[in-house]
Amino acid sequence: MTRVIVVARNRGSSTAERAHEGAAALLAAHFEACGYVRLPNQTRRLSERRNYKKGWEVRLPATTHRELQFLRRVLKACGFKCGRAFRKRAGWILPLYGQAAVERFRNLVRTHRSAAAGRGRFPT
Repeated sequence: MTRVIVVARNRGSSTAERAHEGAAALLAAHFEACGYVRLPNQTRRLSERRNYKKGWEVRLPATTHRELQFLRRVLKACGFKCGRAFRKRAGWILPLYGQAAVERFRNLVRTHRSAAAGRGRFPT
């Protein structure tokens, strides 16, 4: 499936806002289709302190390198700083790290969630 987005440069606030809304809607749709979140286990974090390193993370899978580049551009258009992509199985994973980034992404997805998608993939 090929996805196309036109990201407007800052020529006018209305055009830039529309581009941001389109990018946010594409991110929300991609996340609902195949993205997932990894959250830290607070009990383990308290009990194992030094040995438990897992943090807040959103993972956006991409099947091709072209789709990975597309996701990077869309995330940048929405103001996110993504982590270094890594290979997993036959594709790529593009992570977003940090509690602030995960919360901001959660709000973006909830705002642009399609009505048919239902509850979404974020744990409550």
